[in-house]
Amino acid sequence: MINITTKRKAILINIVIAILFFLIQYNNIVSIKIHSAMPMLTLALAISVSMFLSEVSATMTGLIIGIISDTSASTPFGFNAILFTVICFSVSLIVHYLFNNNIRSCMVLELFFTVLYFFVSWLFFYSSGNADEHFTYLFKIGVPSAVYTSVLSGIIYLIEKKLLKSLSLNQR
Repeated sequence: MINITTKRKAILINIVIAILFFLIQYNNIVSIKIHSAMPMLTLALAISVSMFLSEVSATMTGLIIGIISDTSASTPFGFNAILFTVICFSVSLIVHYLFNNNIRSCMVLELFFTVLYFFVSWLFFYSSGNADEHFTYLFKIGVPSAVYTSVLSGIIYLIEKKLLKSLSLNQR
């Protein structure tokens, strides 16, 4: 049986990490941008955490992180909430039934879903008009940002795994 206080500690630590990533991503406290690539730290955290959660918990995590991301993102309200929810549910489902829960799986899933995020964003907000200019966003900002996010997700995954191991907590 999992101790309730242990669960609360894990949730509180993840909330602190999420707030830190949110501040870094949306408030330029620390610049982690490399040329035109800016990692999606909140999405990387959501995916890394979802790998250790049940489908329902992962869905709720994606919804909460997505809603928080919507408050500062330049996309319409609800865009991140919907995408993060679907992505986190999918990640949990894939890890539960298809992939092993390891760092390689995390990085592959992160790359795939971050490219998907930028593609859907491009499709809804940038694809109309001059195709040459709008493909620039996808290939000069979206794909490099997805690769950068995937690399950072490995570090986030290891932190999350160490956190859960130190608290002896795993919901699966």
